[in-house]
Amino acid sequence: MSPAARPITKLRLVLPPGRAAAELVAARLADALALHGVQVRQQLLGAPPDGAPRADAALWLPDADGQTPAPDPRAAPARTHVALVVDASSPARQLARYDALFVPHEALVAPVEAALRKGGARVPPVRVARLAGDAPAARDAEKALRGVAGRPVVVLDARGGFEADIERVIVQLALKAQPCTTVLVAPHDERSRARVRALADTHGVDAYLASGGDGLVQSIAAADLFLGRPAWDELIMLALHRCALTLLPEDRRAQLPAGLVASPGRAADELLGLLQLAAALDRMLADPGALSARGLALREALFQPERALLDQLAAVEPQPHGALAQTAWEVVGPHAKGSTPPTAHVDAREAGAAVEPTRAQKIEDALSALKARIATGGPA
Repeated sequence: MSPAARPITKLRLVLPPGRAAAELVAARLADALALHGVQVRQQLLGAPPDGAPRADAALWLPDADGQTPAPDPRAAPARTHVALVVDASSPARQLARYDALFVPHEALVAPVEAALRKGGARVPPVRVARLAGDAPAARDAEKALRGVAGRPVVVLDARGGFEADIERVIVQLALKAQPCTTVLVAPHDERSRARVRALADTHGVDAYLASGGDGLVQSIAAADLFLGRPAWDELIMLALHRCALTLLPEDRRAQLPAGLVASPGRAADELLGLLQLAAALDRMLADPGALSARGLALREALFQPERALLDQLAAVEPQPHGALAQTAWEVVGPHAKGSTPPTAHVDAREAGAAVEPTRAQKIEDALSALKARIATGGPA
């Protein structure tokens, strides 16, 4: 901690409503910071002021779509306001109103800074700051509680592209050879659940069925491997529980998972097509040690010790003129496209007038004359 940093004793966590994964991540973070004497107050985004005293810092989490909301100091009074940014497409004018921006992975620093400059907004400090916390219970205990102890648990999120892909997914599950407990997460409606039941009966696939956001959150605690395209809070929850992640193919590519796939050590794998699902499952389940190592790598990519997070929050200083960020200048012209603007030099003089040599030209002429005299043997 720098000498000028102020200790963090009161922290506000502003989280999106209706997100079970975000609420669980926030609860684990609050429990971890409480061990360091930090009072954490959680409040939902958009809630009216609660009348609590001003906090040392307010940490704003993204909304359900991963977008960073604009800070509201009246609803969440704090000395500094920091946003956890997971999507560089968040409105630049909203990002610019924070005192600092925390990104949970190095792959997001450059895109966030570029988006701020392109939007013509003030660029607050963008720092890599991972979250903190630990799972409330061990994975083996969760498995024993559900009666599936001793077997690897695979959670497959089939919510994205459900209508088009669910039959191919279940056919691939029927083709795999390695034993495991499979949990299928389907959309939270009876029609989708009935279709999963019918397809599982038709293809002879034994699995557990879960649905909705709560079903996914409750399943992750016992999972060794997760396959799908998780939202930002679901991804952080996977890291919290040290669960290995394989991204299923989908049109929309989230920036954070893409950065994890490209990072050294590959904290997440990516499946190129659903027709490779059975072979990929057999390969991963045959090596439980590698599966465990991937889960640990995902946690290390997104989490850090509580003390380090507190030091990063304490180092944030209120930015002057934060309210003026919405009137920042916008870059236009060649500079906006990253090219060098053309330059023009105009030398105005009368027609026929002799050109006055520049100082640099006079020095060059004198050096040339000196070299000529030396070469001819004349006096220097």
